[in-house]
Amino acid sequence: HVTAELFCFGQRVVVRTNKGMHRGTVRFIGPTGFAPGHWVGVELDTDKGINDGSHKGVRYFSCEQGKSGVFARAFNLFSPSSSSSSSSS
Repeated sequence: HVTAELFCFGQRVVVRTNKGMHRGTVRFIGPTGFAPGHWVGVELDTDKGINDGSHKGVRYFSCEQGKSGVFARAFNLFSPSSSSSSSSS
């Protein structure tokens, strides 16, 4: 069972989204106002995200590249070494 507590701020991860696998950095861990449970906010290395670290006017983290942010459940995050063969980015 993978939980958000297994990740830390600044950690490099690969996140699985509906657009594929993308490398990024953990910028937020915790509850949000948009869905129950704990979420992990990731700033992607590319602009393939869906937000800038905010959702409906609430800022959870900041992205240097505009829309390079995603929120994901912990089970969609992997360490870069464990997913290098399946990463498409």
